[in-house]
Amino acid sequence: MEADGIVRREVFPEVPPRVEYSATPAGEALNRALGPVAEWGQKYAAARTRTSEKTS
Repeated sequence: MEADGIVRREVFPEVPPRVEYSATPAGEALNRALGPVAEWGQKYAAARTRTSEKTS
């Protein structure tokens, strides 16, 4: 994802070694785009759970 410009990786020359990851503007846009998909998935899973409980 770093090579695709979605995340930024910053290495700190410390002992012990430390690396931090953050979203690039493209990564933030992707996160906003996937938000509705995640919301749909949560609603779908909840509905399936309710349906499964009724048939048990």
